Parts: sequence; structure tokens; C-alpha cells
Amino acid sequence: MEGEVRTLCVFSDYHGPTWSQIRVRNAMVTHRSIMRMHDSTLPKQMAIKQGENTTLFKNIMKKLGGGKLTPAERLYKLNLCKTPNSGLAHAKSQWKLRIQKFQRKEYNTWIHDLHLNLCKDVNKRQSQSIQKHVLNLGIGTAYLMSLNMGSHLTITHVNSKLQASLKLAIRKLKAGMINHLLIMKHMYDGKWHKTDFEAKLDAIMCPCSTGIQDVHHIIIDCECTSHLLNNWLLQSEEAMVRLISNKKLPESHLHDFMQLSDIQKISFMIHRPYASKGSETLAHEYGLTAQSYLKALTDFVKTLNTSDSISDPTSAPMHAH
Repeated sequence: MEGEVRTLCVFSDYHGPTWSQIRVRNAMVTHRSIMRMHDSTLPKQMAIKQGENTTLFKNIMKKLGGGKLTPAERLYKLNLCKTPNSGLAHAKSQWKLRIQKFQRKEYNTWIHDLHLNLCKDVNKRQSQSIQKHVLNLGIGTAYLMSLNMGSHLTITHVNSKLQASLKLAIRKLKAGMINHLLIMKHMYDGKWHKTDFEAKLDAIMCPCSTGIQDVHHIIIDCECTSHLLNNWLLQSEEAMVRLISNKKLPESHLHDFMQLSDIQKISFMIHRPYASKGSETLAHEYGLTAQSYLKALTDFVKTLNTSDSISDPTSAPMHAH
């Protein structure tokens, strides 16, 4: 799961063709050029003789992200290669534009399917047995990312004017990359599966003794960190009040926000498509509160996991901006 989280965060930021798609496109252009040669030429003869067994054809049939092509996708790519070319610049540009649109659709479909499978995996982990729950290190790091499918643009806010440091805080929360979490210490432990159940449970049990210390627990269920979540939501509400008083935000926005549960409020803030017009100011406020919360949570978890006993959770409050 964690590898898929990183893949989503990296590729959702990317708006051009991937290397895989560039290789496929180059193969399609080369194959089309060969098929337009005279029948007496050696490349044309080899292409006709070997057919779909040629290296070019195999490259053309590759799909971004791996896997098998559907018959419709296979036929579409073959038809793109066979499209007649009058030799005119306009015809050539139109042919390239068709490939570009197809690959962009292919790319978005791949991102969407990856996110969908990630959400299914999180939901599946939430209903697993305690033995599986411990073995799989809780429900993984992608809990907040699974709260809302949305568009791939809401994963990293690539088109937003939000400054990079605030984008990064939102991304880290969404991807569950919270330093010092107990599950993070054992995520890449090659001997984890061979460790006995009691030892594994003891290694990742939160000091509050109410659950495994994964992303869902430390943000939602842990009594020791509940004050940090309350402060985060309170700061967000105060930011909205300031924007309303400055006539930069309608009152209905705050009213709708107050009707949501804590989980829904978190999803509302981190899954917004901040590239939309007029959302820069609100995005900045949400980014500031997310950045403040992430720092406070990281520092508190470090202290919580290194201290011998649980101290008063309100002794390390989150400082407001």
C-alpha cells in the first residue's frame, strides 16, 4: 500500500506523458512510418512477415502501469498506427493530437484506478481480524487519502498557487507520512512477518493502550492527541471567521463546515481542489493550520513514544499562527 501512496503522490503531480508513454508514442510513429514505405523495402517486408511479433508492435501494445489491454484499447492503438497520412503538416499534427488525447485519458484512468484500489484496500483492512490488523501494521498510511476519491488534482494540488511548504504539509497528512509513528518503525522490517504475534502487538501498541498506533488511531481515536485535533479544527474555524469578516468568504461556508463530523471536516480541508478560481486565500489558511497541526502532532508523537509514562496531553498544545 505504501508504495502505491508514493506512486500516487508522485504521478499526480506530473502533467506530461510518462517515459512509458513516450516510448509507446515513438514506437507508434516509427511503425506508422515503416508501414507507409514501399512494399519492396526491407523494414516493410520484415514488419509484414513478423506482424505483431515485432518489437515495435509489442511496445505499441504496452499500457501505462502494466497489465493487459482491453480489445477496445488494442484496436484503437492499432487504428492510430494505420491512419492514412497525406503528408500535410495539418494532418500530421491532428494525428499527434489524437495520440496525446488518448494517452492523457489513459493516464487519468490509471491514476483513478490506483486511487480506487487504494481506497478498497483501506476499507478491507478496517474489517480484518486482530491478527491480520497487527501483521499489516493497522490500516496502513493511506487512511486520509481514502476519505475522498475526487480528482487526481486533489491529491497533490499541482495546479494550485499554494506555496510549496503548505502543499507539502497537506500531502504528508493525506499520505500518512507522520514521523515517529510506531508502525513506521517496522514498515520496512524484513523480519516483521517472522516475529511472533505478542511481540508485534507490543511493538506497535500506542502508549494510550487503546489501539495500534497507525494514522487512523493517532488522529482520530487516541485520547492523548485529541486536543491537537480539536485545536486544528478550531483554528480552521477561526480562520474562516476572519475571512468572513473581511468579506472574502460567504457565511454559508462556515455554516456548512460546522455541520460536518470531525472526519468530514478533515476530508473537506485536505481534499479540496485548490486550483479553482478564488480559493487561494482559503487554501492558504487551510494550509497554515494543516502545517501547524502536522508539526505539533509529529513533536507530540515523538515525545509520547519516548516517554516512560503518559503525561497530561494538554501540556504540549498546538501553537496557533
